[in-house]
Amino acid sequence: MKLAVLGYQDVEDINLWSGIPYHAFNAFQREKTIDVTKVFPSQEPLLPGNSLFRFYFNFIQKARQPYYYHYNKSYIEYKNDQINKYIRRIKPDYILTFWPYQVAYLETVVPIIIWTDATIDLLIKTWGYDRMANVSQKDALQAEHDALSRATLAVYSSDWAASSARNIYNVDPNKVKVIGFGANILRFPAFSKEVSKNKCNLLFIGYDYIRKGLQKAIDITEAVNSLGLEAILTVIGPEQNINSKYVKFLGRLSKDDTEEYSRIVNAYNEATFFLLPTFSEPFGIVFCEASYFGVPSLSHNVGGVSNVIEDGVNGKLFLLDSSPNDFATYIKSVFSNWPQYMALRNSTRSHYETNLSWEVSIKRLSNFLI
Repeated sequence: MKLAVLGYQDVEDINLWSGIPYHAFNAFQREKTIDVTKVFPSQEPLLPGNSLFRFYFNFIQKARQPYYYHYNKSYIEYKNDQINKYIRRIKPDYILTFWPYQVAYLETVVPIIIWTDATIDLLIKTWGYDRMANVSQKDALQAEHDALSRATLAVYSSDWAASSARNIYNVDPNKVKVIGFGANILRFPAFSKEVSKNKCNLLFIGYDYIRKGLQKAIDITEAVNSLGLEAILTVIGPEQNINSKYVKFLGRLSKDDTEEYSRIVNAYNEATFFLLPTFSEPFGIVFCEASYFGVPSLSHNVGGVSNVIEDGVNGKLFLLDSSPNDFATYIKSVFSNWPQYMALRNSTRSHYETNLSWEVSIKRLSNFLI
């Protein structure tokens, strides 16, 4: 089977969309039944003489809301012409994209697969896309509607997103599937089966730290200590210097850098729990990564998180209005029962192997392709 994977940039760029296309593409390459080719249109900027270019810059100079030209129909059609040239040359059996707008006006008989984590409607309601100019919101919604109409399969990483596709866009339920993403792990490092019994090491990883609940994670850590259990929170991502004796900031670390990646791996291996009380999350690749290392995850039951964290299997989900003490009480209870904690740690790793690896995700997707 020959598969063409589209990207608005090179899908083998590990920094593109949190590395999801990179790791998915590499997993496709490891799947022997799939011959995968990447396709991305040229990245030349719009020319100054182009009317769309002039409109775009005039708009952002006058408006307080940003205009996103890549949702504009004329721009998408222009890019679709480029994509079609590649498609006619390589003759794939299927086309896959992680960005629905890329195929909104693609004229082809080749079956199209969309695989993503949220609809535009959900992103407008929960992710800050409401800050886009109204015309961009309208363009984006229309482009996604047209893309879903053309797609053979609309695959989402969560039931939350799949429900939106069915209910908001009236997509045929038979072509809507739910397949989660996998852990973005490089070189598959060794993971520790042992963890300290003397101190509870909590780990937070997230660059958008306000949305991902850093302050609440700090409050939870302080609550754990107030219950008599020694705990420290290790934070990777934001360059902050919050005055708390229970927090250790490692700063922004890159998986591209061997030494920095080693520090990320060490942080996972030393962690007792992965703590990310996020307020909005379409999926949560970091929960897959934590499960790779056998580290149970604690978070809010929002967005698509429940498709990654299964209560009592690889962590615990809390209601959005749960207090820091609710989290802390659970942490102390499980930590104080070491056999229970180790059983949770073992089931967390097993859950990764059966549900949260890219290999598993790619095989599940392949089952829908004939």
